[in-house]
Amino acid sequence: MPLLPKHPFSWHYIYLRLFAGLIRSIAMPAQWLGIRKYKIHEGVEVKRIAVPSRDKGRNIKVHLYQPAGYDSTKPTPALINFHGSGFIIPSLGMNRELCSLIATRTQCIVLDADYRKAPDHPFPAAIEDAEDVTHYLAANPSQYDASNIFLSGFSAGGNIALVTASTLGPKRVKGVVAFYPSVDLTKLHTAPEKRILAGYTITPFFRRFFYDSYMPPGQSRADPRISSIFAPTESFPNHVYLVCGNADSLYDPAVKFVERLKEAGHNDARFVGLECMSHGFDVSAKEGTEAAEKKHQAYAGAVDMINRAIGINR
Repeated sequence: MPLLPKHPFSWHYIYLRLFAGLIRSIAMPAQWLGIRKYKIHEGVEVKRIAVPSRDKGRNIKVHLYQPAGYDSTKPTPALINFHGSGFIIPSLGMNRELCSLIATRTQCIVLDADYRKAPDHPFPAAIEDAEDVTHYLAANPSQYDASNIFLSGFSAGGNIALVTASTLGPKRVKGVVAFYPSVDLTKLHTAPEKRILAGYTITPFFRRFFYDSYMPPGQSRADPRISSIFAPTESFPNHVYLVCGNADSLYDPAVKFVERLKEAGHNDARFVGLECMSHGFDVSAKEGTEAAEKKHQAYAGAVDMINRAIGINR
């Protein structure tokens, strides 16, 4: 098996490693406390499993969400989720609200999957992990309905979900749900709206750092496995649901990405733009606020897309 690309040992790599460690030391305690406040919908059982990777002796951590009383004797539709991370921050469990919602309101069981992080493991390590979890479902047809496999992701995880879907193709992936994903990493973008009601701004400095950590030197950022906006439209499933606020710098390329899919005939490609919402708006939304209402509507739209896709298949 060929070795994956790595950052060459240099002062720049030392800087990436040290600064990534600093960011993790600040972000991870807050995330650990945050995960505890995100609700798991009633009627869902969660357990931890290990999915084998292509690397001998290495497994991928997965949180499995399934309805209480789940019937494991027949193949079931499944969704694999990839958390946000800036490609560097371990955040498995941050999306437990959406994962448990999908497990209760669709026919899918949900696998919330971890993946390797940069700069220690730059591109394409995370993509390989996402592919391996998807292959695991196909390799177990008695448990999982291979004709109804969905991917979802948030931020960097949305990038991974879209790239994995286009790499494996629509015969393997039925639909994709992506919240504020990076679809064009070739340049930095500007948010069209300055007012922010919920979420946070990722400054150009941090955006460059995340991208530099993820991509080894010499790697083209226009590679469709990095910037999904450059992938052939026919490589994506018909069912694509993308959500982004217009106070997020990722908004404009996300709009263009979905427009390309629609123009190419993807009649169930949908973009949901949210006024004055910025990056991670759903994470910071407080119940009873406009942001929370928009989050619930966006999550419900993801459920509707999955149910619509499964219904079209039958």
